[in-house]
This record gives sequence, structure tokens and C-alpha cells, in this order.
Amino acid sequence: MADKKVLRLNCPVCETRLRIAAEIERFACLNCGTELLVEQRDGIAQLVPSESSAEEMSDAQQRLIEVSTTLKDTDDQFGVGCAVTTMGITLVGCVLVAVSVVLQLQFLFWLTISVVLAALVYVLFLFVAASSRRTEPLLRQRDRLQAEIEIEED
Repeated sequence: MADKKVLRLNCPVCETRLRIAAEIERFACLNCGTELLVEQRDGIAQLVPSESSAEEMSDAQQRLIEVSTTLKDTDDQFGVGCAVTTMGITLVGCVLVAVSVVLQLQFLFWLTISVVLAALVYVLFLFVAASSRRTEPLLRQRDRLQAEIEIEED
């Protein structure tokens, strides 16, 4: 029996982690009840509220979805950039370590290890700092919108 493909996506309204069979195109979130559609963009699946659900949403709920999507996209961009940079530094370091071992150059070996570790720490610092600067305002805006929605619901 073939395994069915399961998508793991977050509800754009309540952020609940959902498991959805790949062939399903429309369903309701188990937590908030919002009718959602599975959309494919550039080969990536994402959930969006149906037109009828979007019409019933407040402005704050719609803005929250936009902010959450922007936040996720920003985090993804920084994550990919950090991963690619880290792999590149590691690859260069591995080549230099291999050369130093083959040529039996202990100085080059330790220099490579030191420089690669320093570069990795620097890259980590840069990406965390840059990511925080870009995502911090979005996080604050998301928190404000969530509080506004909770007040509306009470």
C-alpha cells in the first residue's frame, strides 16, 4: 500500500499546525473553524482563507494573516541565506584541512580551523542580528493584532 503524501501547514488565522492530505483542496481548520484552501505557489503549498471566510474576517484578522505570511517569508529568506553561507564556509574549510593534512602542514591546519570557526560565528551573528532587525517590527505588529482580535472576540 502506497503512503499518502501529507502536508504540514499552519492555519493562517490561528497558527495551528495542521496535517492535510495532499489531494485535499478545501477544508476547515480544526481549531478556529476557518474554511481554508490549499494553494500551490512556485511548487510550495500554503493555506489561504476561502472567499467566504475572508469576507467574514475583521480587518485585524486579515492584516494578521498578511503580517504572519510576511514574517514567515522573511524568516525563510534568512534561514536559506544562513544555510548556504554556512555550507560554503564549511566546504572551503574542509578542502583546506584536507590539503593541510596531505601536505602535513600543521600551521595551515590550525589556521584553517581557527578562521573557519571565527567565520561561522561571525555569519551566525550577522544573520541573527539582521533577521532580528527585519522581523522584530513584524513580531510586534503580529502581537498587537492578536491582542486586538482577542478584544474583538470578547
